[in-house]
Amino acid sequence: MKGQYAKNVWPVKKRAPNPDLYYIFAYVPDQGRNRFFVLNQDEVNERIDLTFQTAAANKLAKKGQVLDSSKYFHGVTWKQIEEFDTMWTKFPK
Repeated sequence: MKGQYAKNVWPVKKRAPNPDLYYIFAYVPDQGRNRFFVLNQDEVNERIDLTFQTAAANKLAKKGQVLDSSKYFHGVTWKQIEEFDTMWTKFPK
């Protein structure tokens, strides 16, 4: 589980595929309702890749530089996980 109280990038590293690994991203603001986003490992890895590809393309376009993935801060964005709000049905029964 990863938690935060403001809408920021969720820091998370890519891991080897594991069908039994799930992530719960908890948004617990000072005001307003708490929200929980449930993703499996593949969904998290896909979003980490997308975040990196977008950052790499932006850096190349703006500065003409190649972004090194080993030195990049990996994570997923708020918009990337918003569709997984309260998806408790993902867990095996």
